[in-house]
Amino acid sequence: RFSNGATPMTGGPISRRRPTKKMSSKGNPKKITIKPFSKPPQLPPNFYETTSKQLLEATQAVFVQHTQFQDSNNASPPTTSSLSQQNSYTSVVDLVNHQYGTRLYQDLKLSMKEAAKQILGDVSKTSSTLLAEIQQKYSVYVDYVLLCRHVFLHLDQTHIWQNGTVVKRSGGQSSGMNSHATAATSSASNAAGLGTPTGGPSSPSGTASPQSVVTNGLNMLTTTTPIMTNSTLWDIGLAQFKERLLELKLDSVLFSNFWQDLWKDWSCDTTTTTTSSSTTSSNSFSTSVVTDRFLLGKVIKMWQDLGMLPQILVDLQSKLEHYLHQVSLEWRSQSPYMPLYFLRFIHEKWWHVSTKWTFLPRSWLRTLVEMRLLKPHMTDQFLFHHDHFDAIVEEQDQNDSYQHHHHRSGISNNAATSLMPSLSTSPQSQQHQQHVSSISTLWMLAARIQNGLPQVTTAICNYGRRKGLALVKPPTTTTTPSSVGGGTTTTPATLAAALRESQRNMIPQLLLLYSKLDRL
Repeated sequence: RFSNGATPMTGGPISRRRPTKKMSSKGNPKKITIKPFSKPPQLPPNFYETTSKQLLEATQAVFVQHTQFQDSNNASPPTTSSLSQQNSYTSVVDLVNHQYGTRLYQDLKLSMKEAAKQILGDVSKTSSTLLAEIQQKYSVYVDYVLLCRHVFLHLDQTHIWQNGTVVKRSGGQSSGMNSHATAATSSASNAAGLGTPTGGPSSPSGTASPQSVVTNGLNMLTTTTPIMTNSTLWDIGLAQFKERLLELKLDSVLFSNFWQDLWKDWSCDTTTTTTSSSTTSSNSFSTSVVTDRFLLGKVIKMWQDLGMLPQILVDLQSKLEHYLHQVSLEWRSQSPYMPLYFLRFIHEKWWHVSTKWTFLPRSWLRTLVEMRLLKPHMTDQFLFHHDHFDAIVEEQDQNDSYQHHHHRSGISNNAATSLMPSLSTSPQSQQHQQHVSSISTLWMLAARIQNGLPQVTTAICNYGRRKGLALVKPPTTTTTPSSVGGGTTTTPATLAAALRESQRNMIPQLLLLYSKLDRL
């Protein structure tokens, strides 16, 4: 500033005026008076009925439109709603703020129940594609429930279903949206069953009994979070679908169809060919049938979402134990007993349930196969019988002659072994089997069974002792024709010659036995 008060920019004097307050005629500041409404504001007539009807019809349009699209005989255009998702959310907020939350929650529950009834209304229990139909309808219903969760988000955050009634949430109570959103996302992303938890190999040692091993494993798998008395909209929606399934008695039909498809996949692997000439009528089906394992995985996920999986696994274990027991019994009843074919059979099935049935808990399946199918054979009468165990150890030496002697056509009339895959498997399976001998298979699987390795070790020791004693045992008698009466006599000369001959052959034979045991 210059001395005269001018600025460099304008050259004029700087204004020093200050703002003044408006004064009334009496010298006091003027006040603003807000007058109340002459008539208090009121909600429009039938506000709740109109708004809730629009919301519920808009959410139901999801499955109604899908149903109309699937119905080829319906020429009418799909049902649409002019209510946007943002406007729907705002309407829910208005209803909750005006104390209509409890009533809206109850009406939404009834709407979900009606939606489940309509979606499952035309299902035929005798349909050959029942699993696919139920899964498709469940997918439509899940889309509907997810839309309800988005539209009625504010209602879900402020109210909860507790012990059969709707109550308001407390200030510190979580809405549980993250956990249920994760469950919904995993249900969609893991439709193939890839997210099913699988366990590692069972411990080769321990003090638990075989029955407790399977039972404890199943208890670990079926242990879920305690039943919550507080349920969100996601829980309420899935509960309506489950109740409708139980009302129509589709749960038992679904399980029966699931078991049939699972049994066919076990019995009819497309990578193998069956050489048996005949099968029983109860086991006859086309070998070209391919089980949709992806569909089975989605059904497992549906049962998991609906909270039915623990009981399903219990029922499935009972079925598998009975079936595996029958298969094991049929193998043991064969005459002659064929240890090499049995070990190849169980090895293939063990890998089948481990790599193909990824939608079920892997360690649980492996334990069932090991305990119900293999363990009954690990006795001195079957696998550890000296003749049978010799064939297992000497498989490489007599593999060709063994296969020729025990052709599978001799057991074609057996119900269990008619399902046994032949050795002409896929190239990958052949390559894998070429590198895994029967004794290696027995050792690997026995290590997963309680006290299995000591049994195999004892059998190997008995094999070496039996073969070694047979080699070093000198000949006791040597017979030559007698010139008198046609009888037989033993001379010192012939006995000494036989002893020398056996001693000359003993060393290389002992070396061969030592080399075999060393490789073993």
